[in-house]
Amino acid sequence: MLLSLGSRLTDIASGLVLDGSETKEEAAKKVMMLWVYASVAFVDTVGLIGSVTIHGAPLLLVGICLSGATSYLWALNLIVVKQLPTRMIEVFCIINMASVMIMDVNAAAIPGIERMWPAFIVLLDILLVTSKDCKPAVRAMVVALVWLAIITSDVSRRWGLLDMPGTPSTSERLVYCDCSNPPCPLRVVGLMNFIFYFLVFIINFVFVTGFAREVQQGNLRATQSVKLAELIANALVKFDLDSAEKMLATTA
Repeated sequence: MLLSLGSRLTDIASGLVLDGSETKEEAAKKVMMLWVYASVAFVDTVGLIGSVTIHGAPLLLVGICLSGATSYLWALNLIVVKQLPTRMIEVFCIINMASVMIMDVNAAAIPGIERMWPAFIVLLDILLVTSKDCKPAVRAMVVALVWLAIITSDVSRRWGLLDMPGTPSTSERLVYCDCSNPPCPLRVVGLMNFIFYFLVFIINFVFVTGFAREVQQGNLRATQSVKLAELIANALVKFDLDSAEKMLATTA
């Protein structure tokens, strides 16, 4: 039942964004990105409704609205224009990285609340799969790790980032504090957390990069094989056996 539902939804997405001129790889990217835009927009809509219960945290609303508005606009553009420039995907990831940073400040300010940093990994994977080279993904990974280092240093030392205006109120933080003078520094925990973040990003980058390269190389070989077959067929139609034989010899 779930498989049939997923297949039906994929067919609907394909009808919305495909115009019939795409290669198989381009069609898969368009459908995938529509799913990404729709999923982020849905999560942000639910988050916007739920965020009204968190008082004194306007940064959270800013992050949710920024991410949600971008997702809706990008999805609408893909449906109407039916084009998916790589640059637009990169801009989408940049905006959502900024949104994740804003929301992560809010989450990190209250110990025990789920953090938003895993979204960085999803954005990193999108860049790895959709970009022609690894440079955008490498830059995104560096930015994410620097951001996590900054947040972790504040968790460990409490130098003020998580206490700035716009983060949750002090009364909400005191529920989770177990020291005599909150906010409570977590030096050892902060270091362990950053080591964990670093390993997650590096391992994910290595595995996904290898997979993405294999897929891209496979698609390139398939495209070259199709073009070569067309050239050989054209030569045979013209009874140009010498040219056809030379083309076959170059690929042997």
